[in-house]
Amino acid sequence: HWVGESDRRGGHLDFRSYTYGIYRSEGTVSQRTAGIMGYTLPFTASTGEVWTLSTTLQGDLFNVSDRGLRDDGFRPSAEGLDARVFPQFALGWRLPLVRGDQTSRTIVEPIMSFVAGPRVGAQRRFPNEDSRAIDLDDTNLFRRNRYTGLDRLEGGQRVTYGMNTDWRRFDSGARLAAFLGQ
Repeated sequence: HWVGESDRRGGHLDFRSYTYGIYRSEGTVSQRTAGIMGYTLPFTASTGEVWTLSTTLQGDLFNVSDRGLRDDGFRPSAEGLDARVFPQFALGWRLPLVRGDQTSRTIVEPIMSFVAGPRVGAQRRFPNEDSRAIDLDDTNLFRRNRYTGLDRLEGGQRVTYGMNTDWRRFDSGARLAAFLGQ
């Protein structure tokens, strides 16, 4: 994973690369290499709004052979060399509202994001070793790809929104936090 220096606008390039090879005496044998190039541009408005624009371009190369395991729904539908290219765009917005005094602090933060990419369909041509399901929670709701692994991509367009709150009492150390999103 490489992250570049900030440019004059405050944005930065990043590059991630992954590779794996899985050999089985029975079942699907696969090799994969992937590269993801991205650009992220954060912006804080004078009103306190925080905007984040990001784009990515992902390229994957798979090599698959089958050794006769039953079809469990995760086996690829084709053998041989296959590739995919996946561009994606995301725009995020949040507005952290803070109220505090000498004894406590309260943060209320509405959050929204828009993600767009091509529709990817069933993706049965590619092996699925690590992306069996989307498990939504507060840590991944706003991610561009909410699958748990790297083998599946979440395409299409969607809007995600939520509300983050945090209350702290300084003298006792008490804290109450909540997040609600869809």
